[in-house]
Amino acid sequence: MLYKEFGDKQGLGEALVLHEAERFLAGIKEVLAGFPTDAAGGIQASVHFTLAESEKSPLLRAVLVSYRDPTLNPGAVDTRKGMLPLITTSGRLLDVASETLGAWLHQQFPQLDETDVQNATDALVRLTVSHLALPGADAKATGQQVSEVALRYLGLQRSEAPSL
Repeated sequence: MLYKEFGDKQGLGEALVLHEAERFLAGIKEVLAGFPTDAAGGIQASVHFTLAESEKSPLLRAVLVSYRDPTLNPGAVDTRKGMLPLITTSGRLLDVASETLGAWLHQQFPQLDETDVQNATDALVRLTVSHLALPGADAKATGQQVSEVALRYLGLQRSEAPSL
């Protein structure tokens, strides 16, 4: 029955990865919606959510931190490192996560320069993923550090009472 639905192991694997990615992105959007005017709170909560979700889902963690060999085509995964070929979704997932955070920042803070937001969100998503691969602090402290980088780069003020 599974092969009728997905074709083969590759198709089943891709469906699992896509489902996990969609669930993760829906969660990020829901988290950001809870911070309509609080950049620090929204970024902190997003980082915390990402770190917590990756602990709950080994598949999500694998997708986010999959090893890509720079000698291969962009986005290609070195399968000799044990990653399934279907994990090439990780590059697109990082892009969509950056776009999601960028869209939220543009909506909440329309005065921000579009290029600055794009650069900041790309860096913030990659910084968060680096904490997944090599944790340096707990999720709350990591969220605070990452949001501080964003606030300073984008010239935003921390809210009076950071929410999280």
